[in-house]
Amino acid sequence: MQQVVHRAQENNKAVKVTVFKKVENQRKITGKVSEISDTGFTLINQKTGMVTKLDYDNVQQVKEKGMSTGWKIALVTVVGFVIVVVIATRPWRSE
Repeated sequence: MQQVVHRAQENNKAVKVTVFKKVENQRKITGKVSEISDTGFTLINQKTGMVTKLDYDNVQQVKEKGMSTGWKIALVTVVGFVIVVVIATRPWRSE
């Protein structure tokens, strides 16, 4: 979990955090990591600018937002397949 938080901060990516106990009436909190300590980290909501301090003890899961590597590979594979099919089914003229 701490590795995901550090990686997200280094790459300036947002994270989606699921907590055990509700924080401000929410179980899922999204934002960018601004500060990291030994006991927790601070998120800044990109839309509202609201700052939320979270303890690692209350955090159930941390996920980086954005497309996963698996989805990126699948997308590139599908696009490549479509290009091959289009080229293979195109009628060729020889003049």
